[in-house]
Amino acid sequence: MITVVNLSKTPDSIVTIQFNFISELINGASISGATLNVEVLSGIDPAPEDILDGSYTTASGIVSQKLTGGVPGVIYQVTCFATLSNGNLPAIQTKIAIV
Repeated sequence: MITVVNLSKTPDSIVTIQFNFISELINGASISGATLNVEVLSGIDPAPEDILDGSYTTASGIVSQKLTGGVPGVIYQVTCFATLSNGNLPAIQTKIAIV
């Protein structure tokens, strides 16, 4: 699994994070779906999934997801599990801190 570290954000800002699966798209494969999972790595947030703002989008092998809110001082880990048309199920993780 690939891990990417993003910059921090404030609770009142909205940022878009991207998960790049282009290297997984071999022999004409495409992204047919994705699942995003949010966990707290440091700090306390009883509802970490609430940082997801709306649904993800896909374009040219990249899954994009807007993030909003969050608890100051908390570090979140967002994992994107992609479903590819060739049956592969790659995953990419990213970490983001709320300041």
